[in-house]
Amino acid sequence: MARKRRGRGEGSVYQEPDGRWTGVIRFGYTAAGKRRRKKVHGATKQEVLAKMRSLPGQLAGEPCKLKVGEFLTRWLENTAKERVGETTYLRYTQVVNNQISPHIGGIFLTKLSALDVEDFYAGLKRNGVPPAARRQAAVVLTNALRHAVKLNVIPSAPTAGVTKPKLVGREMRVLSDEGAKAFLAAARRSRYYALFALAVATGMWRGELLGLHWPDVDFDGALVTVRKTLVMVKEEFVLKEPKTKSSRRTIAVPLFALDALYEHRKKMVARGLVDRAVFCNYRGGYVRGYNLLRDSFKPILVRAGLPVMRFHDLRHTHATALLSKGHPVKAVSQRLGHSDVGTTLRVYAHVLPEDDSKLAGALQAMYAWEWLPLALQRSKA
Repeated sequence: MARKRRGRGEGSVYQEPDGRWTGVIRFGYTAAGKRRRKKVHGATKQEVLAKMRSLPGQLAGEPCKLKVGEFLTRWLENTAKERVGETTYLRYTQVVNNQISPHIGGIFLTKLSALDVEDFYAGLKRNGVPPAARRQAAVVLTNALRHAVKLNVIPSAPTAGVTKPKLVGREMRVLSDEGAKAFLAAARRSRYYALFALAVATGMWRGELLGLHWPDVDFDGALVTVRKTLVMVKEEFVLKEPKTKSSRRTIAVPLFALDALYEHRKKMVARGLVDRAVFCNYRGGYVRGYNLLRDSFKPILVRAGLPVMRFHDLRHTHATALLSKGHPVKAVSQRLGHSDVGTTLRVYAHVLPEDDSKLAGALQAMYAWEWLPLALQRSKA
């Protein structure tokens, strides 16, 4: 027999399968942040309602006694840990322990105000915390407080009306066609030449490149499939699934990079390392990103006479080269593993500055018959 649900305005009252009636009152939280509940039972609905009305008034609103730091620790373990990847969870934990809790962790959650949040953001800036770190702290705090609202621990999030610290984007450095050629020429001396050639040729992330294994490379089809990405978690290498469905993709590889991969594989076979990652170190282990930058990438830039740039800028170079030459945005977006074309347009809109003028020129060609008489009249005037 299905339960009969409560009527509007009657509280949480329902009939049990055995015919009895049950009423539930929720009245605040325990010190650990768990919701308090009180159940009453009766033979009739009216009896239960009468019992609920007779309960002491103090059951109606005991506030949560958790402090901000205590709630954040609880949120990390019970919520964030289940919803985000391990690397993100560790980063969130560092933000809570190093930035948020030392400043506002001692305030009772129900007493935290928008002024407290504003002072917290301002304090981070005064203490010289970089913009990206300040923004990260704001994001973590906002997410946690939104969860507190969802749990009815607080009526609203104090962060809602406070402006988050601005995120100052890093300057994108893009190699010209000649610069890219100079980079690859200087990279030929590196044992990781094939990696750099593949980065320029595919726009893959560094972690995707370092996570490649030989079954991911199809020499006959001239394809590379991104199945994993290499990350560091607590100083240990971890092969993770790509973040999104679109990140797991197959990319066509131009011949210059495919040939570099083929030559690289021959060397790996000769060293007995063909069963390891495509780009492994001398001992066959995974390559640390920092070591790759310090020992190979930065020296290549110096040899090529190129300005300082990030490894990620090779990805920007790849995308910019394709988009600036008029290749379809959707195709480039899929190649980069973006979840939608909008992401590609937001990042690389500046690459297509002439698009609007080209459209105007196309329209002029279409409607030249309308413009020509007016032009002739002006020339006679």
